[in-house]
Amino acid sequence: MKFIYVDESGDFGFSQKSTKYVIIAASFTCRPKEISIWMKRIRKRKLNKKSRKSNELKAADAKEDFLNYFYEHANLDLDFSVYAAIVNKTKIPYQLRSEEGLIFLRSVEQLIDLAKAEFSPTMYWYFDRRPVKKIHWGTISQIIKEKLFLFSTSRKPIIEIHSVDSSRNLNIQFADFIAYAIGRFVNRGDNSWYKIIKPHIKKLKEVKFKRSK
Repeated sequence: MKFIYVDESGDFGFSQKSTKYVIIAASFTCRPKEISIWMKRIRKRKLNKKSRKSNELKAADAKEDFLNYFYEHANLDLDFSVYAAIVNKTKIPYQLRSEEGLIFLRSVEQLIDLAKAEFSPTMYWYFDRRPVKKIHWGTISQIIKEKLFLFSTSRKPIIEIHSVDSSRNLNIQFADFIAYAIGRFVNRGDNSWYKIIKPHIKKLKEVKFKRSK
């Protein structure tokens, strides 16, 4: 049985302030409760009372000493595997650039291809809930689910897809930190935290887009 938590780092914009890359990272675990308990513990140990009142812990808002502690202890304490699809926005065909939903869907499909060695007959996929432009989440969910069923080698696979509120799901918050570490490395060349969790990172791959002839 596998539990998969998917989150992103970067943005899909094309302004000068936008990131060059978007990272969509999937964190796989067989022990989701272990991660959520660990997240509660680390908040209590390292955050002051004011910071602990916040419902959501985000890597982009965290201080450097907390980030160092987080990644060092995640590497040592937890059992998880990471796969990530990297969207190089300069390689997105011009006619697709306003189609965020299609870009996201194509990226997740390739993330699934990348991570298939990790699959189990029973899988629960959790995605950070957010609006996806120009495509309904129900459509994305259905396409992802169909692809996962086709990849399954089990005669009766159990596969669920959930879109969850990150402020209420500690494991999605954990996935945010994982995506952030990869995003810092890919977008800024800063491997400070990537190198700490590198033993858990199984595969990274750039998303390919088909161009019309």
